[in-house]
Amino acid sequence: MIVCDVSAKRWVYLCGLFAFAFVYMFAASVILREIIIPEVFPHSANGHQPGDPSFYDFIAKRNVDNFMEGKAKLSFSPHGQTVAGIASYIYAYGGSIYSLVLLNCILHGASVVILFLILSNWFSSFASTVGVAPLLISPYMILWFSQINKGSWTLLGVLLFTYGFIKFLSLQDFCSRRALVSTAQMFLGLLSIQFVRPYMIELLFPAVALISLLSCFRFYKWKLTPLLRLGPIFMMLTLISFSGFLGISSQQTVSQAIEAPTLNVITDSPLAERCFKNIENWQNVEILPSFVNNRLRGMMAQRCRIFVAVKGDRNLAVLKSIFDADWMPKKSLEAVYHIPVSFFRGVLSPAPWSLGLIIKPEFSIFYLMSIFESCLMWVGLVGLFFWVVRSNQFSLWALIICSFSVMTMFAMSIPFYGALYRYRYPFWILLIGLGLAACSDLLSRRSVAAKQKRVT
Repeated sequence: MIVCDVSAKRWVYLCGLFAFAFVYMFAASVILREIIIPEVFPHSANGHQPGDPSFYDFIAKRNVDNFMEGKAKLSFSPHGQTVAGIASYIYAYGGSIYSLVLLNCILHGASVVILFLILSNWFSSFASTVGVAPLLISPYMILWFSQINKGSWTLLGVLLFTYGFIKFLSLQDFCSRRALVSTAQMFLGLLSIQFVRPYMIELLFPAVALISLLSCFRFYKWKLTPLLRLGPIFMMLTLISFSGFLGISSQQTVSQAIEAPTLNVITDSPLAERCFKNIENWQNVEILPSFVNNRLRGMMAQRCRIFVAVKGDRNLAVLKSIFDADWMPKKSLEAVYHIPVSFFRGVLSPAPWSLGLIIKPEFSIFYLMSIFESCLMWVGLVGLFFWVVRSNQFSLWALIICSFSVMTMFAMSIPFYGALYRYRYPFWILLIGLGLAACSDLLSRRSVAAKQKRVT
């Protein structure tokens, strides 16, 4: 379903790419779980990192114990955590933690292949392979993909939706087999996101709606019929994003960035108390629709919850990775004015030079790896800018706009680089891949032009 018109040679290459990604991820995960994690985290159990992975494993095993003892049915989403539900089913039917690792490796291999297919829409196979490399070997994400995590599902969902979306934008016949395949890809991608981070679909909705309308007006010269045919996309996005049938706890965690918050939070953090006080007395902008004011207010309330979450942390690297702590908006207008700053934070931060300052007080492997990826992002965006100006590809602009908008909204509501990195990762790695593929393509063209010049 991912591809419907791929040559036999391309199929062989894609299968080889998937196999390499799978084997590499599995081997790295085993080394991490058996050697590195027990060494770095002496109190870890069975290779689980402290924090979310250990929590998901705990509620999954408790879910299985209750099921085996006949106290309750086996829940697919215990405490609203679907990843723990998946682990529960694997544990209940004889699987081990390495069954989950194998599943994560399959998701990782599929994500690598889909990213390659996305890049292949504009670049050669070689340039696309260069663009895929950071995702393929990402040292930091191996730490998460070796665990029970949400990132594997989110990454696959975002990339699969993106692939189907760009294919749908290029269609001339909305009733063709390709249209059905593209719609199915988008639907499956949205379901994968809905499993673990349903609020992300609501963040995607405005950008996708705008791009769909612009593409319709651009390619179909303002005709109404193609516009009406885009209706199923909007309906699919709306129904899935607002159904809320999964991810209850996930919704409660970050969906405050979507809806007006409940302000019954107890905290002894002066910073958080000041932040929540501003939210309680929030001033709307009359010219903005009420749902926009509510969403802006909710995003600012999520900032307060981040301050609560990190208030007891004594790790200097963590404390220094909190940004914009002195920005305490009191009204929607202040949040709107802050969008350019949030854009920089979400897309271009942390800058390579600022990361060097962050890791000095206390070493962190996360920030060490982020330095490398930040450099790739900065170089890649420069190359992508020149490539897009030169080629004027509208569909590529669609990807860039979607990625920029979602990453900006995350930066507005999550003033902590550690969490921001994980939430924005699918869009972050997509932009890095596009940027590196663009740089590779520009260098190849320059090399070919130089050879031709020497011949003449």
